[in-house]
Amino acid sequence: MPDDKSNMIGFAADELSARPLRIPLPEYRKGEWAVLAKPPNILFDAYLGAPKVRSIISAIRARLDKPEYKRLELSVPFAVNQIDFEISGGALMAMCEDSRMKLRNALGSDAFKFSYILLCRANPEGPRETFETELPMWKPDGEKIWAVSHRRGKKASTLFEPIEKSGEWQIWRAFTTMPRPHQIRLHAAERGLLISGESLYANIDVPRVSIPKDKMKKKLLEAKDKSPALWEYIGLHLYSIKCESLGISATIPLPDKFSTAIARLGFQAVPFNL
Repeated sequence: MPDDKSNMIGFAADELSARPLRIPLPEYRKGEWAVLAKPPNILFDAYLGAPKVRSIISAIRARLDKPEYKRLELSVPFAVNQIDFEISGGALMAMCEDSRMKLRNALGSDAFKFSYILLCRANPEGPRETFETELPMWKPDGEKIWAVSHRRGKKASTLFEPIEKSGEWQIWRAFTTMPRPHQIRLHAAERGLLISGESLYANIDVPRVSIPKDKMKKKLLEAKDKSPALWEYIGLHLYSIKCESLGISATIPLPDKFSTAIARLGFQAVPFNL
């Protein structure tokens, strides 16, 4: 476990985004593994259906001589879990070939537990109690989205748990031992959970600032412009990665703006203390 919980790794402008980017490492073990707090719309590592942009893994490999990587005793990075480009949360990186093998073997043996926070729009026809879904997933050639296929798909299991409701919004948690691309999103959509900001498997708006009409800007009254978003990205965050056999227990805080949005919507529960 690191002594400095604020440790970060940095990327120059245009390496991953137009502006310089600092990514926190909530937990790491020198020379073995690190958990990165990946922002939304940043690619951790390439996967089937991922956008064609540079990934964190490829950017690190291009600059292995950086002092901050040497301090971490990082010899070569490998992605362990798959995390969607669009969502925020924990990205587990192996720092050497030996660690990659150990971590991947543990992943394949269901030794990991990945926990997510979902911000959903309330659905009167959707589920209200804890449920588990086991729908095999398949990526059709040329398609952006994944699909359920009992003939071609790979097994995928997700447990969903309701946490709190506030007006037209809900917070759910989801758990899996083997996260596949878009797994939480596809399984949620198939069972009627409407994740905020979802645009591939549903068409769900993001939560927005409520502005009294007498204070609305003229353009909001005259045009069809919508009020500002509280959280403009998909409402899905991978907040915990655990593997007891390897001594990994990492909590990845929500992005500040996402956490503020949840508070503004009136939720009382603190997701990481549930």
